[in-house]
Amino acid sequence: MTVLDSISSVTWARFAVIVLLSAGAYFAAAPWLGCVVLLPFWRIDAVMLSVCTFGGIPFRASYGVPGFNGPYWGSLVVGILYLAAVVLVARRRRPL
Repeated sequence: MTVLDSISSVTWARFAVIVLLSAGAYFAAAPWLGCVVLLPFWRIDAVMLSVCTFGGIPFRASYGVPGFNGPYWGSLVVGILYLAAVVLVARRRRPL
């Protein structure tokens, strides 16, 4: 009997759900992450953090700034909700 045989299928299902929800959290917040991180330097700027989350007067989508479609606070909220679901599934002891 191997270690993999001793782990129940419920544990594998829980692990799969956690991985899929974590991937969903990343892809839900990806537009916000791509806007916030300054790629040449791989750092987060406070001004871009504010602009990408809440928008800004010179950076509104109506002005037609290339590559900016508006504030991404919605994608950030959905990503946080996915992370909350990950924590809920990981801490829950009952079967799925």
